[in-house]
Amino acid sequence: MNSDTYASHLKQCLHYDPDSKPCKKMHKLLRTLSKDSVKLNNFVEGGSNRRGLLLARGEKGENGLLVRFDNALKEQIKEGNIPAQFNALKTSVSRMNLYALVCRAGVAANELGAKTAEACNVILEMDPEDESALVFKAEKLLKEEQYDQAVAVLQKAFEASGRSSQDIMNRLQKAQRLLKVSKQKDYYKVLDVPRDADERTIKKAFRRLAKKNHPDVGGSEEKMAQLNEAYEVLSDPKLREQYDNGHDPNDPTGGQGHGGGNPFGHHGGGFQFQGFPGGFPGGFPGGGFPGGGGGGQKFHFQFQ
Repeated sequence: MNSDTYASHLKQCLHYDPDSKPCKKMHKLLRTLSKDSVKLNNFVEGGSNRRGLLLARGEKGENGLLVRFDNALKEQIKEGNIPAQFNALKTSVSRMNLYALVCRAGVAANELGAKTAEACNVILEMDPEDESALVFKAEKLLKEEQYDQAVAVLQKAFEASGRSSQDIMNRLQKAQRLLKVSKQKDYYKVLDVPRDADERTIKKAFRRLAKKNHPDVGGSEEKMAQLNEAYEVLSDPKLREQYDNGHDPNDPTGGQGHGGGNPFGHHGGGFQFQGFPGGFPGGFPGGGFPGGGGGGQKFHFQFQ
C-alpha cells in the first residue's frame, strides 16, 4: 500500500468519522513524514548535507526522520495495514530512499562514524549497488588498510555510477595509490604510527624508537637507518605528501619529481643519525631534527 492509497483511506475514515483519533493521528503523521522526506531530499540534492543529517537524525539523535518513519512503518505492520509477508522494513522503497539519502549525505560530509555506518549498512542490504554505500564500505576498508578490497569496491561503485562520478574516480585513484604504497616500504609501520599521525606524534615516536635502537645502546645500524629514512620522509610535509600519493622519495626507480634519484643522497654506505636538539639524551651525538616540525530526481514518499 503506497502513501497515496493510504492517505485516501485516512480521508475516507475522517469523512465517515471526523472525530476518529487514530485516523487524525495517522493523517497528521503521514503529512509530516511526507513533508520532511521532501525536505531531506532537497537538502541533500542542494548540497546542504549537514542540515539533511540533522533532520534525519534529530537533535541529539532523538526524534529524527529515520526513527519516526521506521516507527510509523512498524505500527502499520502491527495494525495489519501493511501485510507482514511484504517484509516492508527490507522492501519499502521510501525507506530505502531515506536511508540512501542519509548515507549519501554522511559520505559527502565526511562523517563516516557509527551513525552513517548504520544508514549505509541498511542500504547495502537493500541495494548492494548503491554508490554512496559502496563508497562508505570502501572508506572503511581503507581505514582497515585492506587496500585490495577497497580498490575492488570503488571500482564497483564507479561502474554503478555509469563511470561518470568524478568523486568516486578520485577516491579510486587515492585507493590505488595507497595500494601501491602498501607494497613499498611502510614508513608508518617503521615508526609505529597511524597514517593520520600528526607531526608531534611522529616526532615523539621517532625519539622513542631512536633512543631504544641507537647502536650506542645495543641497537643496529640497519634499524637506525630505517628509522632515519622513515622520519626524513614523514617529518617533511612535501615528502610525506609524495609518499602518501604512492611515490617513495627514497626509491630511485619509483620516485617522481627528483630526477629519479634519492633526494637525500648517500652517506658513505652508513647512516646519519638525526638526533635531538642539543644532542641525544645520555650523550649520544646528533644534530637537530630535519625540516621542522546520483541527483536531480524528485522524491516521492510512500510507505512501500
